[in-house]
Amino acid sequence: MVLTIDDDRLDIKSYQVYKRLFDNSSIRATFFVSDSANQTSYCLVRSLYENNNEIAISTVNYTCPRKFCTAERNFQSWNYEVWTEQILNMRERIHRYSGIAKSEIIGFRAPILEPAADMHYRIIHGNKFLYDSS
Repeated sequence: MVLTIDDDRLDIKSYQVYKRLFDNSSIRATFFVSDSANQTSYCLVRSLYENNNEIAISTVNYTCPRKFCTAERNFQSWNYEVWTEQILNMRERIHRYSGIAKSEIIGFRAPILEPAADMHYRIIHGNKFLYDSS
């Protein structure tokens, strides 16, 4: 069984749901962590990691990176530099604030499952991610 969890933030409310799901079971998950509103609890991220869940990333801003896909009508797609900043900054945050080695953060998923053609693939490949689950 594969269980992946992809959300805008990991906070105490969501953690309590996951804790009930995982307590007393052999279920483990991959968490694609974002932090668009600076509300992710990195202590809770560490706790999930220590309980044998995989910590992977999305981008810092869990917003649609493509044209015409938001209610705000933001028509500017992310360019290579923005994608790079979003991906590497999220990996750095998890490393810095959760103490998880960058080499352990090997999975990526584009926000809202909106990949950027081959652009983000080049970024994750060049930065030693092993997979993309977009």
